[in-house]
Amino acid sequence: QIPVLDDYGNEFAYLDMGWEGPMIALEYDGIQHQTDRKRYAWDAKRLRMIQRQGWLHIRVIKEDSPRDVLNRVREAWGRRETEARVAEPAA
Repeated sequence: QIPVLDDYGNEFAYLDMGWEGPMIALEYDGIQHQTDRKRYAWDAKRLRMIQRQGWLHIRVIKEDSPRDVLNRVREAWGRRETEARVAEPAA
């Protein structure tokens, strides 16, 4: 898990997985994220906070195919490369 810090340096979220350098997060939302209103509300607020810190956030659900998830990860990496957040490999 990857900790995410707020503007004051306090941890407010732990991402399921991802890449810290380019700030790409991948998280799985299970059924509890839909059935518990309090959890749902916190998830919405938490996502906005994560995105404000500069993270690209990829939400994965049970119905997503592996191909779809990989395509979204590739798109996120492409976006970061365009933004020059990912260093070019040494020649």
